[in-house]
Amino acid sequence: MSPALPIPIRAFSAVGGLGATTAELLANLDAGTSGLRPIEDPRVPFETVVGRIDRTRLAPVPTPFETYDCHHARLGLLALDEVREAADAAVARWGAHRVGVFLGTSTGGLEATERGYQGWHDAGALPADYGFHTQHDFNALATLMAGLIGAEGPALTISTACSSSGKVFGTAQRWIATGRLDAAIVGGVDSLCRMTVRGFRSLGVLDSDPCRPFSADRKGINIGEGAALFVLEREADDAALELLGVGESADA
Repeated sequence: MSPALPIPIRAFSAVGGLGATTAELLANLDAGTSGLRPIEDPRVPFETVVGRIDRTRLAPVPTPFETYDCHHARLGLLALDEVREAADAAVARWGAHRVGVFLGTSTGGLEATERGYQGWHDAGALPADYGFHTQHDFNALATLMAGLIGAEGPALTISTACSSSGKVFGTAQRWIATGRLDAAIVGGVDSLCRMTVRGFRSLGVLDSDPCRPFSADRKGINIGEGAALFVLEREADDAALELLGVGESADA
């Protein structure tokens, strides 16, 4: 199998606690601005700070895909907005069946299920707008993105904890190398939920203050949410960036 490397990167985006656009995120990163804020969730019974995106910057999922609407989907589509032109162009250039969507996530739409469970607990019934398969399902966002751009190639999600959004590059590279695809939307999306925050707390690794990873007396980590997407194409002469290689191992 040909390695098919390097692969041109036509467009990219990144959003999160540091900024709701790529430019804003990079500017705050360059300025040394912290994106960490208090969690402000009454159902989290301890103090910590998280990288939380400003939810007022997130738009609802458009018609006819409104059944996918949840915080996780809105976060992912915010990142998609910035690469949408390149994604649409890839579908037009190569054909719908030659473009795939490969996403990595750790918790998927679990936040929507937490809200659904709370509704069931409080009212005895799931909220009318809750859909397990379109909100909680880890592959729901990949399906949604493929539907929005009209891609009909594989739409799949990898969930291998912290390595999720790295492994999708290897997956996309192999699909392109074998000649089965010409382009792919690749990246990762993870949204904050109580299970993640409380889970890391139970591991004893959360710092209640902004973390200091290189300090001798560091107390732990902080977690956050964000999304980053890349449009890879087999050929793109004007691409400023390239995927030069991928690496995977199973050394556990």
